[in-house]
Amino acid sequence: MATQKQPTLAQWRAIYDAAIRLKKLAPWEFMQETDIFGVQDPKTGRVGFVSVMGARGEHFGIAAYIDPLALYQFWTFAEYGEEMDPVRLFEIEQLTLSYEDRDMLDKKDRAVIKKLGLRFRGRNAWPVFRKITPGYLPWFIDAEDAPFLRHILEQTLDVTQRLRKQPHLLDIEDEDSIEYLIRVPRETETGLVWEDEWREVPLPETSLEWKLDEELLARVKKLPQISNMVEMELFPLLFPVATDEGRPFIPYVMLVVDRKSGMILDAGLNQPMPDYWGLLENLPNLILTEFIRLGGIPQRIYVRTDTLADHLEFLKQFLPFEVIFSSNIRHLESAKEGLQEFLG
Repeated sequence: MATQKQPTLAQWRAIYDAAIRLKKLAPWEFMQETDIFGVQDPKTGRVGFVSVMGARGEHFGIAAYIDPLALYQFWTFAEYGEEMDPVRLFEIEQLTLSYEDRDMLDKKDRAVIKKLGLRFRGRNAWPVFRKITPGYLPWFIDAEDAPFLRHILEQTLDVTQRLRKQPHLLDIEDEDSIEYLIRVPRETETGLVWEDEWREVPLPETSLEWKLDEELLARVKKLPQISNMVEMELFPLLFPVATDEGRPFIPYVMLVVDRKSGMILDAGLNQPMPDYWGLLENLPNLILTEFIRLGGIPQRIYVRTDTLADHLEFLKQFLPFEVIFSSNIRHLESAKEGLQEFLG
């Protein structure tokens, strides 16, 4: 990834000022995480769907889930979070503000606070700004993020101040409605004017543009078919690996296990490039690479996730193998647990 351009001191001052005012308002005292509203970026048109955190008295701040896909990922996590791998939270694109203890700050955070001449005291008092790129752990915001984050924070102040006086501001008559209150900017001669707009936000169609390396496919076509029946899965590990610039990413393991013996045939680590969605687009080539490592094309491949099954079905039009969708992949689960224990 390219080197980040840091926010200017003026940009930092604006977002810290908004964060300080938001802390004084303490919207988590009268809002739940599921009280969602949107803020549209004047520059790109993207929408950050804001969730206020802290109603349980544990973690204070806000998260802005970027665009409808991230919003629906949030709802899925809110409904099934206890059953899901917590790593999946880092597959949701978002900008965040959290209020932390001083010892949770990075030296970069402290340097900015010092330059601004700000002082904070006590627990959960120090504003920390981060962004999450799908497949990566929280990282520092850059100059491109700062203006949008400023708008998000300032419009969160607007909405939460009104909500305190109008508790039903975000209510909708139809519980099954997919409408959300969106703060929308309008350019005028005197600057931006923000207005409320109720907008339907349906679940977006997610169509990945699968990448297929024709030369790699040609190599695989020359391989023999082997009699092995294998179990295959791609899954994330919460054992971060750092890029050259120190940014931690989540490695995704392509695990292949012999279905008969339970022997691990391969366990390759993959970096999400440029993010988690880019990794999925390149998944057909990762599968082809696995066939080369195996020295042949397995006769039958057992999987238990829709994502991997879909990619294998795509490759079936070029190669002779059978895909079996099954929850009974005990060898793979055992190998997965052993790998996680080993790395832990």
